[in-house]
Amino acid sequence: FFRRIDSALQTVLRDNTTPLLLAGVEYLSPIYRGIATYPHIVEHELVGNCDILSAHQIHQQVWPLMEPLFQQARQDAVAKYDRLAGSKKTSDDICQIVRAAHEGRIETLFVNVRAFQWGRFNADTAKVELHDNAESGDDELLDLAVTQTLLHRGTVCSVEREEAPSEAIAAAVFRS
Repeated sequence: FFRRIDSALQTVLRDNTTPLLLAGVEYLSPIYRGIATYPHIVEHELVGNCDILSAHQIHQQVWPLMEPLFQQARQDAVAKYDRLAGSKKTSDDICQIVRAAHEGRIETLFVNVRAFQWGRFNADTAKVELHDNAESGDDELLDLAVTQTLLHRGTVCSVEREEAPSEAIAAAVFRS
């Protein structure tokens, strides 16, 4: 049974590095850990019968266990951006970011959670138009960049302005 679960998880997670937290009754976790092939299972567990919990209740219990991991990952990503800033490996130009996201070239995208950028992106010509306000036919270009980054297995960090590696509304580290 656990080998089937592990096989299904491998199919979904493949080359992913997302931390996996186990949730379930206490005596089953060590059995699964013994056969698991996914290398990013976290040490912490949500112990108990999760079938009786709502998604909100699970989130409330899991978030304190996982938040430090996500904060560390964000800090590491910002440090990498800072290390590479000024090179061709980073950008905070929204036009360049939208094009790179569409092409699958973004490793990590930082997006200011309170910002918006209206405009249009033509995938055929790679032309980006920016508008101060939403116009007919516009897309929210930050959402577009986030979606494309995720579709191409990039990482997205939603950041407050003071946490961002750049003063711009978005910043990116490009893949090697």
